[in-house]
Amino acid sequence: MGALNEAISLVRAAPQGSRGSILAQAEVNALLISAKMDEACSAIEGYGASYDEQFWLKAAAMCAFYANDPTSAAFSVDLVREMGGEGDATFFGLVGAIRSGSAANPELLSELRPIDIALLAIAKQSIPTSQLEFGNAAAIIGMVNANATATDVRLEAARKAEKLGLISSDQLAGIYGAVNFDAAALENALDDASDGIQARQYAKLYQAAAKSDVPAARAEILAALFDTAEIQGDFMQAARLSAPLLEAIPVNGDFSWFAVAALKASIAANSLERAANWLSVAKNAANPGNDISSRLSMLYPVLAISGLEDTGALNPEDQVANAPVEMNAQTFGLTADVAGQPLTTQSFGLGGAVATNNGISSATVMPNSTSPEDIQKASDRAAAIARHRARMIEWQELQAARGDQAAAKRYAEMIFALFEGSGIEVPAGLWDSLLTAPYAEDRLTISSAVAHSLGVSSSAQQKAKTAAMVIQAQQISNAPNADPKALADTVAALETVGLHGDAQRLATELLLSFNQ
Repeated sequence: MGALNEAISLVRAAPQGSRGSILAQAEVNALLISAKMDEACSAIEGYGASYDEQFWLKAAAMCAFYANDPTSAAFSVDLVREMGGEGDATFFGLVGAIRSGSAANPELLSELRPIDIALLAIAKQSIPTSQLEFGNAAAIIGMVNANATATDVRLEAARKAEKLGLISSDQLAGIYGAVNFDAAALENALDDASDGIQARQYAKLYQAAAKSDVPAARAEILAALFDTAEIQGDFMQAARLSAPLLEAIPVNGDFSWFAVAALKASIAANSLERAANWLSVAKNAANPGNDISSRLSMLYPVLAISGLEDTGALNPEDQVANAPVEMNAQTFGLTADVAGQPLTTQSFGLGGAVATNNGISSATVMPNSTSPEDIQKASDRAAAIARHRARMIEWQELQAARGDQAAAKRYAEMIFALFEGSGIEVPAGLWDSLLTAPYAEDRLTISSAVAHSLGVSSSAQQKAKTAAMVIQAQQISNAPNADPKALADTVAALETVGLHGDAQRLATELLLSFNQ
């Protein structure tokens, strides 16, 4: 997770005599990745006499090289060889590079361990950029921390590290903020050609926005940052990065042109109260002369899953007490009379609600009793469900116009599966609209064992095991062919064990990232 200090503290919370070699190695590895060489070597010296694995001999050699003690280093290297360690080509290749002052063979540097990263630093060599492609967490954090890392490489490493959760968005902001740009480059950040390094472009836009004290100018720069990041698949990161800057922009009608972008970024940054305010601004500004209505319609599933739109879905604690919704799969124009109290059938669309008996979408909900309060609740819920059905029909029509229908189909599958896992209605006919060839596709999914354990642990209300299985299942989330059903099952499992807030947040992030 990149929580290096926390990992070290957790190990040190156990008595040193009972930690064992595995925990001791975890502490040393965390120190090495953090580039805390002096502290790491102090720990290695303290543990070295207690354990006899090759790791500790290699670590002793590394510390001897770091202390410029070639005699002790040679002794430890010879012991590694005598204990059958000749097969570790990476270790001996880096030792040779340190002794000769030459570069290590790049072919030996494909899967770097924390000790390898430390030896590279001693050899005054930078970590190969190929480690970014491999997703090697230790190497990526090492690139961010190592003094030998070139600026542009550090920027890309930090960008990758934050996306993987290895560093925080505040740390990324610090790294982006430390890049030197001349004043003219920041003043013309919107006009200049894009930098060749994507992270450098983000850093420039971030600094330009941060240094602008004019809200309109800052909003314009942030809009450009969001647009660029969306194209590159980095929108979620851009939203987290710029969240403090977005807070300084007034939420009012003067910024209605920015409202949808700010709404989406606020949701991505989990600032739902601010998102609700931007949603209100956007709705008030929508008219036939702009595209706000259609943009809100495209965003509707995210608004629904995040709780910003009332879909009529019951809270988990209310689900048992309430009767089911009545719906007709063939027609939406329903009327109802419940306990002598008529429920108004309404037609809903983005433009608002109009009372009618021949609406686009309507719904009937049975009240729990004949009390005016329960009847009103049932009426309000029926209106919310009808509005939700109408909004989903609008969304489906816009999806049908997308150029990449394969991507649109996968996104729809994700939405419908997440809705069902979250207790939100998928209007009649929407699943059927996806029953088109091909009916068999290559999908990356989770192992059957993980799927089984996820279901069993959630049914048994085992929160810790459920959370552990959810984490394992999320490994597929960044794959372009990830199975939407497998990912949606993780949200349903969290709901089952009562972790509604976590489930809602995960579902929101999945929808925002799945459709980039």
